[in-house]
Amino acid sequence: MNKRLEHIGETLRKRLPYIILILVVLWLAFGDRDSFFYQMKISGEIKALEKENAALKEKIKKTREQLQKMDDPEYLEKFAREELLLHKKNEDIFIIDSVENE
Repeated sequence: MNKRLEHIGETLRKRLPYIILILVVLWLAFGDRDSFFYQMKISGEIKALEKENAALKEKIKKTREQLQKMDDPEYLEKFAREELLLHKKNEDIFIIDSVENE
């Protein structure tokens, strides 16, 4: 029985550094909020938010340009007719919806 315990203790001493290394790697990969996979997830979310931010900045730029054009009465009338489908009195508007053949 004593030799058996000595053999188990010797085997454990030889393998202990590897076991500790595996546990540390697992802890770093999955264990806490600073884990590798959590960081990758957050990094992906940051990239998506940066793309959305760039798209919104572009939309703001176009909206500001459009707002500056609103001072022109001709552009204002064109915008009202095309975007808001407004019309003058005694005027009929026909909307033609084109359908492509597949």
